[in-house]
Amino acid sequence: MNVKQRRNGTICAIVALFIALAYSYKNAVWVNEQYAMYFKRGDTSTPIYMILVYSALIAILFASVFRICKNRWHFLYGTFLMLTVLFYFVKALLEEGVYSAITSPTTPLVYLLSLAVFVGMDDEVWDAVRRILPLLIIAYICLLIYEYIALVTRYGIVVVGNSSIIYFYVSLFWCTVIYLTDRILCNENIGLLQVLLIGFNIIFAVVINSRSWIIQSCIVGAIVYLIGTTQHNFRTKVVRILLLVLVGYLILLLLQNYFSSNLIFLMDKLGRDSRSHQYTDIAAASSVLGWLFGNGLGAVYHDSVRGYISNIDNQYVFIAFHYGLMLLLQWLGPQIVGLFSAFRTRSVRLIAMLPIVCWFMALGGLSVFNMVYCDVKQLIIMLYVGHVLSLNRHGRYVDE
Repeated sequence: MNVKQRRNGTICAIVALFIALAYSYKNAVWVNEQYAMYFKRGDTSTPIYMILVYSALIAILFASVFRICKNRWHFLYGTFLMLTVLFYFVKALLEEGVYSAITSPTTPLVYLLSLAVFVGMDDEVWDAVRRILPLLIIAYICLLIYEYIALVTRYGIVVVGNSSIIYFYVSLFWCTVIYLTDRILCNENIGLLQVLLIGFNIIFAVVINSRSWIIQSCIVGAIVYLIGTTQHNFRTKVVRILLLVLVGYLILLLLQNYFSSNLIFLMDKLGRDSRSHQYTDIAAASSVLGWLFGNGLGAVYHDSVRGYISNIDNQYVFIAFHYGLMLLLQWLGPQIVGLFSAFRTRSVRLIAMLPIVCWFMALGGLSVFNMVYCDVKQLIIMLYVGHVLSLNRHGRYVDE
């Protein structure tokens, strides 16, 4: 498989995963369930959704296999990861049955997407990804606006729970942070359109009533805006700081006037601890061997608030609980190498670490609904990690 085929396969995989997420909400309806929150749950078990997701995964596997065969260490990692995933997949087949093992969004097969790191090392592949990122951002913005207008038209401005709006937003956020970081790495200015994009992310973080995504959006927005200028004189920096304060004030006024109910709900959540008990509960549900080798796809624990559940916001804990530290460390390996390689060698600007650091914080439970699925966000992140590793190898985007 040549570079052109890997590039086309990667773009097709991104498009397929985008369509899959949108399609999963095709027949979903809004439902008022609890705390006056409105939910809209998608269906990830339909044949079309499965075909789209597994087609994307196969395309990435083919592209990565031809890439890792050129390097002994890459080949060893890829082989070990595939054998580990195969072991847990067979285990899931025996314990949960074919249907659950294939249709579950947390099937062990999703961790094969880590191999996309090797695909992202190709400059031509990343150049194609760079060109499609603005289109993805526009598409997610359109989906978000459409879904929110449909909700508000029927029920008014209400509190949003687990729904299409949240998952579209999470995908938009990761596309946004990588797009903005890549512009800075390419010495392209962060202008008005990019500032509006940052503001849109912050506003919709309030709409989905997420403290964590508000924090992430504000941190990314401030860092990118202050660093993202091709002019490095003191006067320019001062002007950008003043404009940042002004934009923040305008966003706050907009939220107070049009999203007051969301702000009230968020203020009520500020003093509420809804997660720390999960760590105590899940720790008591697994043995040492369970943490090392996993308790299986269908493992559950007793949450003292919600009863028996299988999920937890902290994805490190989630993966270790279900599939053990062995798979967790293999999946995290290339991401950790990408982060520390950029920091240690400084052959790329340190801003390149921003998406990876945000990703690690989100996985650690800072951000909700950031589960590790076979979806656009994980694929884009893995491709970006590969791109950062390639920058170290080529010495491009050197610090000034």
